[in-house]
Amino acid sequence: TITGIDSSASVAITGGEYSINGGAFTDSNGTIANGQSIQVRGLSSSSFLTATNTTLTIGGVPATFVVTTRAFDSTPENFSFPDVTDARLGGFILSSTITVVGFDNAPISVSGGLYLIGGGLGTDQPGTIKDGDTLTLGLQSSVNPLTKKEMTVTIGGVSATFSVTTKDIDQTPDAFSFSDLSNATRNIQVVSTPLTITGFETAPISIVGGFYRINDNPDFITTSGTINNNDTIHLSIISPTAPATSQKVTVTIGTVSTTWTVTTDSLVSVLAAESFPIGIANGSGVNDAIYGAASVINFSVPDFAGVVLDKVALQVKITHPQRNDLEVVLRDPTATAQSGFNTIYFASSFQTASNNIDATFDEAAPNAFGASCSTNTTANSCVGLIRPFESFTFLNVLGQNPTGNWQVRVRDGYSQIQSGQQIINSMSLKLTYKSSLK
Repeated sequence: TITGIDSSASVAITGGEYSINGGAFTDSNGTIANGQSIQVRGLSSSSFLTATNTTLTIGGVPATFVVTTRAFDSTPENFSFPDVTDARLGGFILSSTITVVGFDNAPISVSGGLYLIGGGLGTDQPGTIKDGDTLTLGLQSSVNPLTKKEMTVTIGGVSATFSVTTKDIDQTPDAFSFSDLSNATRNIQVVSTPLTITGFETAPISIVGGFYRINDNPDFITTSGTINNNDTIHLSIISPTAPATSQKVTVTIGTVSTTWTVTTDSLVSVLAAESFPIGIANGSGVNDAIYGAASVINFSVPDFAGVVLDKVALQVKITHPQRNDLEVVLRDPTATAQSGFNTIYFASSFQTASNNIDATFDEAAPNAFGASCSTNTTANSCVGLIRPFESFTFLNVLGQNPTGNWQVRVRDGYSQIQSGQQIINSMSLKLTYKSSLK
């Protein structure tokens, strides 16, 4: 407040502006009256610890207002980042974003991760940050569960640590199972139906007794590996070489295991050692037991471990104008020359005159040979699935190992057949096995 003058006095200013009684600031010359107030303002230096002068002169009397800037401040206020827990494994994890304040600018450096200023690109190289900038940190989490990794950021001598701890992995999938496979072909690669595994995150996978593959991987493997939620797996084995035999594959994912069972077909079709067609020699009589020379068909039955013979069937196709004159008998490997032929399929004394046979003789057939063939004289009527004349249950090797040479002998008792009218067209032995453990 200006006092001590009788009349208005001149006002002049250099290096700034003045305001009278709260009016607008100006740097133009003016006047002031006794009792009025005056305020001066000056622009501070753009440099630290530097003075600037504003001089006000009233009625020829000067006064100077000095403004000195502060010292440079490179020390921000303390700052921190909330730690992250339950983080995903092996991921790049970002911190929350903070605003750094309380300083001018300062060098910034990190160890163990990256920093991002103002949402820019991440870097681990030293740089500069200024007051009011936003700052985010980031680091790669551990690939192991429940594991902590840390990084440190330093700004102008003030440091803070950011830590990331991975979560515990759910390694327990929902219960799963594969549909067992029966009647599988022997000694081939067998593949299960695909199965998608769910209800977990990631888990180790191992297999015993077979192979597995994950998703579209073309290769089946036996080595242990890792599987993720919603992955699809196939199992595979080489099926047993023996019939009616099971092989088990056990796969374990995390803490859950299941077993897939593959059982081979119990039926083995044994082809004759001879080539067809085979002619049948004429007999010496008509509708009697004076048969001609036998046509012998041999079957070599292989040895299979762990199984025994359960059932027998014989598939026969013969061209003959008088099948009632035929005798067809079966000899298993235990038969001797004296005891000979264990099962008679049909013999002349039991059949009426009719021609041709195209049938499979099976113990389980609904109709016996006599009912199917002997009363029907229609051409080619002895066809289909037919129960043999004598039961197969009398075979010595039922319930035993049937390995060895089996024989079927075909003889003709009719003496007046033209050559080429009695022919064995085909013949195969069908053996059904069961496990010897049952």
